[in-house]
Amino acid sequence: MAFHLDEPLGIDPCVDVVFLRLFGGSNEAVRVDFLNAVLAPDVRIKSAAVINAVQMPTFDGQAALRLDLKVEDEAKRVYQVEMQRQRHRGLDKRMLYGWARLYADQLGAGVDYDKLNPVVSIWICEEDAFPGSDRAHLRFTLREVEDNLVLHADIRFEIIQLAHVTAGGTGLADAALGGWCRLLNEAATWNEVPAALHNPLLEEAMTILNDFRTNIQLNSLYRARLDFQREQFARAKEAEERMAAETAAKEAALAEVAVERGAKEAERTAKETAQAQVEALMRELAALKSRHGQSGA
Repeated sequence: MAFHLDEPLGIDPCVDVVFLRLFGGSNEAVRVDFLNAVLAPDVRIKSAAVINAVQMPTFDGQAALRLDLKVEDEAKRVYQVEMQRQRHRGLDKRMLYGWARLYADQLGAGVDYDKLNPVVSIWICEEDAFPGSDRAHLRFTLREVEDNLVLHADIRFEIIQLAHVTAGGTGLADAALGGWCRLLNEAATWNEVPAALHNPLLEEAMTILNDFRTNIQLNSLYRARLDFQREQFARAKEAEERMAAETAAKEAALAEVAVERGAKEAERTAKETAQAQVEALMRELAALKSRHGQSGA
């Protein structure tokens, strides 16, 4: 039976605890379909088991617990799945560091390098991770710049910039990924899955999201985490505005110093020019006196 509500769902899938339950919960089919949509067309997986000991926070929304998701498929490839709601300075390095730790953590004592499995880092970003690009799906690998040689396929980043997914689901090469991205962007306003998306697993996803609407404890957790994230966003915005104001003040002070330095330099140049002119006049006067003295003699 198709999922249907008499009113909009009202649950934002991008809130961390909702995102985690959606893709890190017991419904492996949802997780596999989402990952296959991200990885298409060159990788297709059959299973996706959660491998990190994820612990959901309590209903008070405590922030201390990590809510990242690590998954392993049947070929032992490892997937890091992150929901990133805000862009911050150093995000690119955080992405690289997270991948490097996962890759290096596989290498225990006495383990050969050829036993290392590929790690795919997947980032779903509400704010653009790379503002210079208006593409919805960015894919990074490690390649030689001239001959396009792949150093190794074990490193791979999949970046989804949700702001560039259109209402029609376009902006993405894979139609299934368009459906999942639309769900992340729009599900709070849906009362049912749009018929044009044609994916029964989106119906199952809506059922998972609806648990945060109907279950008292999950709803309390959702509200607490939503409030916490709003406070985080507000603090981050204040910090950004404060940093921008401090930067502007420093730039203004530097500009003032530059103006003062320029004025002093101009004054010194003017004095040197005036002094040079005086010295030139004195030399001319001396020359005139010398010529006058010679003619008088």
